Amino acid sequence: MKSLLTVFTGLLALSLYSQVPQKISFQTVVRDNSNNLVKNSPVGIRVSIRQGSAAGTVAYQETHSVSTNLNGLATFEIGSGIPVISVFSSIDWGNAPCFLEVEADPNGGTSYSISGTSELLSVPYALYAEQAPETPGSNAGDIKYWDGTNWVLLAPGLPGQFLQLDSAGLPRWQGTAFTPPTRPTVSTA
Repeated sequence: MKSLLTVFTGLLALSLYSQVPQKISFQTVVRDNSNNLVKNSPVGIRVSIRQGSAAGTVAYQETHSVSTNLNGLATFEIGSGIPVISVFSSIDWGNAPCFLEVEADPNGGTSYSISGTSELLSVPYALYAEQAPETPGSNAGDIKYWDGTNWVLLAPGLPGQFLQLDSAGLPRWQGTAFTPPTRPTVSTA
């Protein structure tokens, strides 16, 4: 049972490795042309990611059909709508400044009459991550864990080994490591 749990935990960790959700949570308050809230109603939304400027090239576009709540708030995820231009995962976020254009049809269709565009800006964590220092004394594949007092470096395992928690809950490499056989000495005498 313990090894089954270890295998499951390992598979879960692999599935979570470096996955960035290809979605952006978004909320907007929808008002009609008379500036009245559109409450508890279906609305059509078109989202465009423009590059370079607010009127720049559309790198991605999608549509949504959502309903507003009592306060006229529509909530959806950019990246999960119906793609019109390109696919969300192919946006080159580093190519140029990106701008988000959101258009709405307060009648629930595709006659988008209300729009707004704003530049997509960084969040503080992303700004820090861009300049985050490397961990001194670490190499690719190293694992660091907190033992309750200090950070401990666990070097990469050898081929054939697997990572398992010991009885104290600390990570340890287990299993037999594959050691290639040594070549026999050949005498030419």
